[in-house]
Amino acid sequence: MTKRKKILVLSLAIVGVLVIGGSFFLYTQSSHKKEANNQFESYINKQGISPNDIEKKSMEKDHKQGSYIFNVIFKDDPAYTYEYIYMPNNDMTLLVFKDNVGVDSGMKHEPLK
Repeated sequence: MTKRKKILVLSLAIVGVLVIGGSFFLYTQSSHKKEANNQFESYINKQGISPNDIEKKSMEKDHKQGSYIFNVIFKDDPAYTYEYIYMPNNDMTLLVFKDNVGVDSGMKHEPLK
């Protein structure tokens, strides 16, 4: 095999590995995001909250921890910010804030035990 053919074969192999690796990465990220959304919907359902009760919702990825964070303000409890945290292969955790200070009482929608 000539030097040129060896370089071509090696280049194609590298591109193939990158394409397969990138596809796998994108697939796992989208499946984790979908699972996070499902867990969030399930959690608020167990709390007795309808998605229609949400005034504002944002979702962000914490790349250091690998978690997804949902910041939610409810129409019936606008003084509090509810932070739902989902770690892949774990349960949802709820933290509640009022004026950027964590609280454990006074909110309308209590965390599940």
